Amino acid sequence: MDANNPYGNNYGIAGKLNLQNKEPFGYWHGMCLGVKGDLKTPLTAQELAEQLGKITNTKCNVFPFGCEKIQKVGIISGGAGEDVDQAVEEKLDAYITGEFSHEQFHYAEEMGINVIAGGHYGTEIVGVSLLKEKVEKELGIETVFIDLPTNL
Repeated sequence: MDANNPYGNNYGIAGKLNLQNKEPFGYWHGMCLGVKGDLKTPLTAQELAEQLGKITNTKCNVFPFGCEKIQKVGIISGGAGEDVDQAVEEKLDAYITGEFSHEQFHYAEEMGINVIAGGHYGTEIVGVSLLKEKVEKELGIETVFIDLPTNL
């Protein structure tokens, strides 16, 4: 549910953020999981976090360590905080993930990249919700999503 385009978590978030020029981004054990793209209109880290929060229904943690106006964004949902280095290598303005830990904080600050953590749970229900809609529309099967947020 991470990598599928367009029904995975990452492409789902990218679509809801209306990212343009989407490309695969973020490798884990040789498999590409994420997506990167450009915001149609540059945003501040706080503005981007507010948009993400509406998508994930969470209060995002914002680490505004980079440029003031964000254009290029990379997304890897869930527990991918450690992959912030890939966003730095790609020279992205912001990195969106689910969890971001103490170990990555200083690296991101030193590298000057904005990081937005939308919660592990919150960033990983987007794909399931999109798949639910697809199944209902294409197969006519009534589906139910049982939302059990952890606030993590």
